[in-house]
Amino acid sequence: MRLGRNPLSAVPEGSCELYACRLAVSTALILLRKRRIFKYPFAAKHGPCRLANTGEKFARVFAARRSAYTAQMTDSIANQTRQLADRLVAAGLSIATAESCTGGLIAKTLTDLAGSSAWFECGFVTYSNQAKIDQLGVQERTLLQHGAVSEATALEMAAGAVRNSRAQVAVAVTGIAGPGGGSAEKPVGTVWFGFAVPGEVSAEMKLFSGDRAAVRTQSLEFALHHLNRLIKK
Repeated sequence: MRLGRNPLSAVPEGSCELYACRLAVSTALILLRKRRIFKYPFAAKHGPCRLANTGEKFARVFAARRSAYTAQMTDSIANQTRQLADRLVAAGLSIATAESCTGGLIAKTLTDLAGSSAWFECGFVTYSNQAKIDQLGVQERTLLQHGAVSEATALEMAAGAVRNSRAQVAVAVTGIAGPGGGSAEKPVGTVWFGFAVPGEVSAEMKLFSGDRAAVRTQSLEFALHHLNRLIKK
């Protein structure tokens, strides 16, 4: 079958084949701009079946790479959790978490490790502004002036987690995991972290990419990594 100017017109709308074709054409056009090794008539010449096969290949490669990345991230998180546990035990410290956008993910990850009761104190999941005020003692004026996703709020969350628990160390997370809720000033992926260790409360900001799950996972990984930097054996 000979196709006209739009080689995708013969493929049913909403079908997997159409998705595969669009993926293949998009990739070909990207390569055309960057390497100039494909031309658009490629699509018209080979038709939807060839494009579907090409799209499926790209999809398989993408899935394999994503699976490898996920496995690598999982190993990194597990290693950093064990390292943090060792550091806390060696220093005679316990930790509390104060989470908003991660929804308890950090606390869950820490307590997945057997024996965590020796160094994990408690976790606060303060998703709403009122919960941050009631459970952590975040000042209402801080939220009004700076917003929930801000350095000031992250600092008060971390300090509040220590103040309202028996822990000496705390990590706080407040951010925009998406897909909505972002702005020009604070785009999706903006995450503020608060860290409280004996004698110091500090904050860090990161801008992560990816979907909601990716932002939350990267937030978890960074929180563990930075805690290990702050707590000396």
